[in-house]
Amino acid sequence: MALSVPVIIAVSEVELNKYLRLALFAAPVALLCLGVFLLPNIIEFMQTFSLGNGFKRLAITLDKIQDKKLVQELIAGDYRIVQYIIGWLLLTKGPLGGLGPGGFYREFPNEYYMQTGELTVRNDSALNHYIMIAGDLGIPMLILNVLIILLPLYAIFMALKKTNATQARYVLSSLFAVLVIFLLTINTLPPSYFPDVIWVWTAIMASSLMAAQKVGIGFYIHVKPWCVSLVVAGVFILPNLFGIYGNTFGKNGYIERRDSLWNPLRLERNCHWHESWEKGIVRWCKKEARIKIPITANHRLPEKMYLKVKLMPPDIQKRPVTVEYGGKSGTTTRMVVSDNRWRTLEIPITEDDTVIIPALPDNREENFRTFFEAQDNHFGGLYAEGIMRNFFFHGYKISPDWTPPKKGIHKYVILKFDVSRTWNPKKWGVNDDSRDLGLAVSIPQL
Repeated sequence: MALSVPVIIAVSEVELNKYLRLALFAAPVALLCLGVFLLPNIIEFMQTFSLGNGFKRLAITLDKIQDKKLVQELIAGDYRIVQYIIGWLLLTKGPLGGLGPGGFYREFPNEYYMQTGELTVRNDSALNHYIMIAGDLGIPMLILNVLIILLPLYAIFMALKKTNATQARYVLSSLFAVLVIFLLTINTLPPSYFPDVIWVWTAIMASSLMAAQKVGIGFYIHVKPWCVSLVVAGVFILPNLFGIYGNTFGKNGYIERRDSLWNPLRLERNCHWHESWEKGIVRWCKKEARIKIPITANHRLPEKMYLKVKLMPPDIQKRPVTVEYGGKSGTTTRMVVSDNRWRTLEIPITEDDTVIIPALPDNREENFRTFFEAQDNHFGGLYAEGIMRNFFFHGYKISPDWTPPKKGIHKYVILKFDVSRTWNPKKWGVNDDSRDLGLAVSIPQL
């Protein structure tokens, strides 16, 4: 914001001569160049004095930028590029309707597996407001969103053309600078993460429209309301509904993707993500759960699986919990538990209880190699290098020095559980965990 002050002065003071005005417009660039020149001194100053966590993070970032080029740091050292690429790929699969609210979180593991052959999860968004809106709601809604957030900027621009009052121009240009900075900032950090920021943003937009209105800028619709409704419906709503229908019931819709052989998420239901306990990797499963146990060894599949499980409701002694369990075909054994100790289940398994996820198509790697070589030529060699270090470390070779990892077939044993009831640690005052928990399953090595 401080860098925009000379520009605000240049816009607001109408009596300035053109040379001074040009100098003020050039001042931010000159200050940035001076900052780059003095970067070591700035870093030393920030590291010497305790200025709070915000300045500490800034010092760390500046230190990284000093060691590398800025573009390299942004591409290679920050995992945001992963989010951007997956967000863009998901958008291309549902451009009109998007993937629905929270679609990025749901679809990230699927798309990541399709592109890399590896299973992973990301508890983060696309980290870009525009990609988030388009990915969740579709491009028509993104256009509508952009039109709404650009309206105050247009109003301020028209107001600046209409008034020469210095005080009014200072107010208008300051609001304009704040809005522009904010619209640039949400490229890297979505405002939805901070509800209080959304309130401030809304207040600034409203203030901008009110300031513009004071100098005579108004917005009037000169056609009948039903005409406006038809235009909005035809341009935004109908294409969006068409896209939503396609994403739900189409050939690449949720139903088809859910049951596709490549989809690793179809194998599980009602199980929380991995946790590290003293006994190893543990997963919580609740009512009507289905869990996959990876087979990592090459020896013969055992006839029985020995699985350690535990139930932890605080009132389990007064209210025992019933657990049914079995293999892929369904639950076959029933037990009643009235204590919190670990117990070992003996579950017969056969090849019928296993599932194999096939290898990726052979042309997948070639397609991405071609794409990123083209991007590499455009960015002068930094783009592909950063991608390879960050995202496609799973094997998409661009130079002979990169060795692709072993990827392809994944094999799992599928087990089913049905827990009669769950409990919530937060409601019981145990801790801040607000999940509904049922059966804790210790994942064995097969």
